Formats: sequence, C-alpha cells, structure tokens
Amino acid sequence: MLRQDRFLLGILVGLAVLAAAAVVAVVVRSPQAAYVDDLTPAGVVHNYVLALQRGETERAYGHLADRTGRPSRSEFRASYAVTSAPTSRASLQIGEATIDGGEAFVDLRVSSGYGGVQFLGGPYDYQAVAHLVQQDGEWRLLDMPSEWWDYSWYFEETWPYPGSSPEFPAPID
Repeated sequence: MLRQDRFLLGILVGLAVLAAAAVVAVVVRSPQAAYVDDLTPAGVVHNYVLALQRGETERAYGHLADRTGRPSRSEFRASYAVTSAPTSRASLQIGEATIDGGEAFVDLRVSSGYGGVQFLGGPYDYQAVAHLVQQDGEWRLLDMPSEWWDYSWYFEETWPYPGSSPEFPAPID
C-alpha cells in the first residue's frame, strides 16, 4: 500500500511540474503588443485599440477626431467603463487602408463573442471599416466597430440617413 502511494505521489508531482513548465512557456513566449507609428490610418487604429485593451483611456481619447459629437474625456471614460466587456472579448485584424483626400477607411476583420449564434459555440466574425479623418496633419478616428466605440459619438457625421440632418432630408411620402 505504501509503495502505491509513493508511485501515485510521484505521478502527481510530475504532472504539477509539467503544468508549471507549460504555464511558464506560454507566458514567456506570448508576444506583447507594442504601439506603432501614428503616421498611418492603420497605425492609429492599432494604437487606439491597444490603448483601450491596456486601460489607457487618455491615450485612446487622443485618437478621436476633433469634431461635433466628440465625447468629453469623462464621457469617453464612462463609455469605455461600460463597453470594456465587449472589448475584452473581441479581437481585430487590421487590413488595408484606402485614403481619399482627407479621409481614410481601414478594412477590419472583427472576431467577437457577441452576435450570431454565440450561445452555440464559436465567435462571430465580420468585416468592418474604421473611418478616419485627417486633422492638422494627423489621422483621427471618426468611427469604429461597436466593440471599441459608442455610436452616440459623431452620430450626425457617421450615420447620414434620411432625416438625420438638413443635408439628408427625410423622403416625403
């Protein structure tokens, strides 16, 4: 009986050592995301999302366009406090940027835990676009997918639909 206990104890200790080694290997080998140059629209999108993931709301706020509808710093922090759960459950792949004068559109692939048939299993993947404008020679965000954005910001500029503003009057029946 004593011999079986020692054997079982040896197996358990060996498994614990293997598990600890696996955890150390994952932590050591995990690439740490770093900030990139803000000179390109894709760089701004990357840095904005990274700042939100790190909880650096002041840095993220600096990437917002200075236009009508921009939230105050406190509104931005409050909104992020509410939306941080979706942000933590989403991943983003940044694609090509299309620049048209003072505007840029960055193709995105979002993998989110929300929408679709999440309760049945895997994440919900979709294509999206980040909309940026150039201000004082720097690219600033005007619109992002909902995992990283509050759609009440810049509403009139980013969602021109009939009736939303004088430039887009509602159709007359």
